Amino acid sequence: MMKPESERGGSSSMREAKYRGMRLRKWGKWVSEIWMPNSRERFWLGSYDSPEQAARAFDAAALRLRGHAAKFNFPDQHLTFLVQLLFLHPRYKLLRLAMLTRFLMRLAMLTWFLTS
Repeated sequence: MMKPESERGGSSSMREAKYRGMRLRKWGKWVSEIWMPNSRERFWLGSYDSPEQAARAFDAAALRLRGHAAKFNFPDQHLTFLVQLLFLHPRYKLLRLAMLTRFLMRLAMLTWFLTS
């Protein structure tokens, strides 16, 4: 005999993982993990309080492992990850400097054009 939904621990929609790369533990924590490309290994991404946090951890890992070919939980926000990677990673210091210089030159030209 099946237990009523209230005795099973809440609604099934709350307990089901609706995002990629995550699952719900018995004690209520959401965990995130990703399968390594061309391997049978899983990479642990951590435990989270909400499914959205776990899904974002998966998206960040998928971007690092698979690049643009990755399937994201939040596809419209994966460009944000690219921007964060560009501005936070120390390898891209010269590129950041070049982008800042170009922006300042355009701003100076626009200021000159508006004041002339």
